[in-house]
Amino acid sequence: MVKGSQAGQREAGYLNKKGIKPASGKNQGEMILNHLRQGNGITALDSLRLYGVLRLAARIEDLRKDGHPILTQMVRVGDKEVARYLLVKEQESGTN
Repeated sequence: MVKGSQAGQREAGYLNKKGIKPASGKNQGEMILNHLRQGNGITALDSLRLYGVLRLAARIEDLRKDGHPILTQMVRVGDKEVARYLLVKEQESGTN
């Protein structure tokens, strides 16, 4: 049970049910980008389970606006088709 100020902070949206302050959109984007840079793809369910990120598509859009080449691949999970995001190999600066 959450007591005192934690309960008020949770109601105001500052803390999640575990009493942890969620990462900001920018920090979430950095976590997602690091995941992709390791050669891993990511789905919305992956992002929720691994990083607590609910709005993966919004974070991907932010990363694309920052110039990161991210590919969307539709994959079947059970009886549903979901988006899986992959980072296209980023070009090193100074190459033609």
